[in-house]
This record gives sequence, C-alpha cells and structure tokens, in this order.
Amino acid sequence: MEDLISLKRILESLFFASNTPLSIKKIQSLLGEECTLNKKEFKTLLEELTEEYKISNRAFELIEIAGGYALQSCPEFYPYIQKLYPSKQIRLSPSTLEVLSIIAYKQPITRAEIEGIRGVDSSYSLSQLLERNFLMNKNKLDAPGQPSLYETTPPFLEYFGLKNLKDLPPLPQDKKVPATTPNAS
Repeated sequence: MEDLISLKRILESLFFASNTPLSIKKIQSLLGEECTLNKKEFKTLLEELTEEYKISNRAFELIEIAGGYALQSCPEFYPYIQKLYPSKQIRLSPSTLEVLSIIAYKQPITRAEIEGIRGVDSSYSLSQLLERNFLMNKNKLDAPGQPSLYETTPPFLEYFGLKNLKDLPPLPQDKKVPATTPNAS
C-alpha cells in the first residue's frame, strides 16, 4: 500500500465517512499492517493533502482539529450549508458559557471550585454541558466526599474549532489595584 495516491484516496474516504476527527493513531490502527508510515510521515502526507485541496480550489479543506484531522466545507460556503441544516446550531446561555470557560482554563476542577469562582450554583449549567458532551467527569478528587473533576472533551474542541487546549486565547493579566492611602488631614 505504499502507493501514495492509493493511500491518499483511502484517507479521503476515511475522512469523508467519519463524523469525528481522526487522529493519526486511529488512522494507523484502521490501516493495520498494510501501511508502514510512521507518525511524522503521516503528518507530511496530511499536509500534502491539505495543500492539494487548496491548490485545486476545492469546496472543502482538511483541517487539524480536536487532536485529529477532518474534512470540512470552506468557510465561504457556510451561508448555503446553514440553509441545508438550519437547526444544528447549539445555543449556550451566558452562564453556561461562563462555567465552560472556567472549566476550560482551570481543568480538572470540581463543582465546588467552579461555584467558588462564580459565587452561584452551577448545577444546571454543568448538566447542560454534560448533556451536550462538552464535559466529562470520569475522575474523582482524592478528598472527603470524592467530588467529581470536570474536564472538557474533544467535542468541545471541535465545536469551538480548537486543535487543543493550547489554542485557547490567553487570559488577560490580573491587574494590580494600587493601594489607596488615607487622606492625611
């Protein structure tokens, strides 16, 4: 299977058929022993495919997202695709986005820590985010009561178009409030 044209066609078929990003490790496991390319060679091959799509002015592109690779329509076709799938958009309330932001930057984090930062109950927002599969809570803190530790998931990265958590925008630096001095009278 070392014929690169055949391999590229197989990769295209896998990306086309998959509804989630495929990691290089996953692709290697799907191809099995038929393919002897290592991770670096795969990355180079995927970069070549990406460039080929750009050069040929295709309506889709290969992107690196959520720890894997996926085909997606080019952004200029969004208005047309939105008409095809009008109800697919997920709406998140400001409070749910606030909870999600806290988790994204502070993960892993407990509900008590989230509520300590926000100052209000976060149960509803957490349940909404778990339901949408943006969060997971499979680990427990080694503390009394063993509270769940919340972390973001690959669907979170996909939804926000992030390769990984390092792509999150930086938080603004904490500003030091100058100490006030009492008026001397």
